Amino acid sequence: MRKPKSRRRIEQHLKKLADLAKRVCPEAEIVTDANGVEEVDGWLIAIVPEGKEEEVRRVLRPVREAILEREGLWLNLSIYERDEVSTLRGNERWRKARRR
Repeated sequence: MRKPKSRRRIEQHLKKLADLAKRVCPEAEIVTDANGVEEVDGWLIAIVPEGKEEEVRRVLRPVREAILEREGLWLNLSIYERDEVSTLRGNERWRKARRR
């Protein structure tokens, strides 16, 4: 039987990713959600200015991959440019995370 994954560790890693995203792009609006669903253990959702999506993704992806390798935690990165925000506002995960 698989050992349950630590919510505290998931939250720590999400905070680490969020802090890194803010260093790369201080203007980013970021929410995290440590409520896993199926194989996804947590989410980081970031809204960044136009032209910053790939830069933020390029910095976060290797850190996320290292977390997966080391601890077996799958953290989903959802990074959007501001022009995509109107479609994101209807996303249930975004709305729930914004209420916290």
